[in-house]
Amino acid sequence: MRIHLSILMTLLMPALLFAQPCTVNDARGCVCEDGSTDCYLLPNIKLSYDLLVDAAENPETPGLLRVSVSTPNVGHGPLRVIATNDLVCGVDTFFNSSITVCPDGSDPSQLVKQRVYRKQGDNMTYQDRWAGTMTYHPTHAHAHFDDWGVYSLRIPDPNEPNPLNWTMVGEGAKLGFCLMDYGTCEYYNGHCRDDNDNILTTNLPNYGLGGGTYSCGVTNQGISVGWTDVYYYYLDGMFITIPAGVCNGDYALVVQVDPHDVLLEENENDNLMVAPITLTQQTNCVCASLDLDIRFDGFPTQTNWEITDANGTVVASGDGSGSIGNANVIENTCLPDGCYDLTFYDTVGNGMCPFQSAANSSGTFITPGTLISSGSVVASLGSVVTPGLCGSYSLYDATGNLIVSGGGGFGASQSNNFCMVNGVPQRIMPDTEGLGYDNKRMANTSLLNVYPTLASDRLTIHYNSSEDIEINVIDINGKILQQYSRDKHAASITTLNISNIPTGIYFIQIMTANGVVMTEKFVKQ
Repeated sequence: MRIHLSILMTLLMPALLFAQPCTVNDARGCVCEDGSTDCYLLPNIKLSYDLLVDAAENPETPGLLRVSVSTPNVGHGPLRVIATNDLVCGVDTFFNSSITVCPDGSDPSQLVKQRVYRKQGDNMTYQDRWAGTMTYHPTHAHAHFDDWGVYSLRIPDPNEPNPLNWTMVGEGAKLGFCLMDYGTCEYYNGHCRDDNDNILTTNLPNYGLGGGTYSCGVTNQGISVGWTDVYYYYLDGMFITIPAGVCNGDYALVVQVDPHDVLLEENENDNLMVAPITLTQQTNCVCASLDLDIRFDGFPTQTNWEITDANGTVVASGDGSGSIGNANVIENTCLPDGCYDLTFYDTVGNGMCPFQSAANSSGTFITPGTLISSGSVVASLGSVVTPGLCGSYSLYDATGNLIVSGGGGFGASQSNNFCMVNGVPQRIMPDTEGLGYDNKRMANTSLLNVYPTLASDRLTIHYNSSEDIEINVIDINGKILQQYSRDKHAASITTLNISNIPTGIYFIQIMTANGVVMTEKFVKQ
């Protein structure tokens, strides 16, 4: 009988050990991240990628992107924050205070402590540490942990590893959140994942530690191990405002939790999540494909280039690293309507025309202390000095039409301007004594002069064309604000009323029936 009982106890021992409790009052069944028996059981808050890429939970309307955010705790310990009676009003702190309104009439914030649990063998202890602030929101009737989550819509930049440095299109309105146990990782399957993207549910170590009962009270906020807090798009403030004129297309939804690192966690480097998102309810911007062909000189590393929009933002760039001879740098790059600058730079200031020399020398070798008398020949060079091959560049549209070109010995930099109008690239010609010339047709068949260049109500246009023409007033985004037609028999001078357009930079564009395009810039004051 004793033998049978011994065998039974041996079989039951793993189950008994597994059943040991792991609670905030009893550490017998809790495990440490490092496998020891004495450790701090820290939380690890992450963000659910699955929820961010669910289009149904992140609906879009014109000017607005609604956002749903889930912040699961996949660490070994619970996240618990407790508000104190130490209140903050601006830069002033009122210790152990009961005020409900700050001297300036605003709501006070409460200094918050994070409770960090520690397993010491079978015993559970804790320490409280300062961790940010909490603010009571009367309209919600509960307190929000300040600066919990921030989210933004950005333009991905493959050359910038930090998504927080990408160009921001729109920013979220909500910062403070009530931290609570909204649901388990098992229920919200896929919200909780490890660093290898494996789904976590009840297999989390110390699953349920914290009790799963954290709510929106000032002393009982937090997220238990294996639980998540979910804020859906239909809740107050869960949206990103999208400015007018933003083009439909592919963007990045960037979400960050605990941005100021006020909380102590197992991993402080996994609080950022980037999810792709495609906007379809904003502006249908027409864009044009471009090809930039470069013929480098013998020193391609001296050359670099960029395309900037009207705001000075770099939309494409590159250099000659690893290139020799001809190179097709950008192909089928699509730019929305607007005006741009293509600028080439040379690091040594001689453009794309370096010089190669083959010279013979003769004369006196100069060493320190050598006395050179007047009229003596120190050295002479041979006469064989030959220039190397100059480099050049050309920017074409999708049909192979030349938009801008340049190169040669331009010095330190050279810029060319062009605009996209209804998806068609338009050249802004260099100015020669007030007259613009079309880059593709240099036969001087069409001339354009616009004055005054700083105008308020009226603008005079003087052009020379033997063809029917179309006159457009275009803003810096490539949008046509005014449009006029003139036949070939009309007077070559016309006056436009621009009093109803806002102040800013604009362009006058003339398009002839034969395809010649001329553009001149003016400023509306």
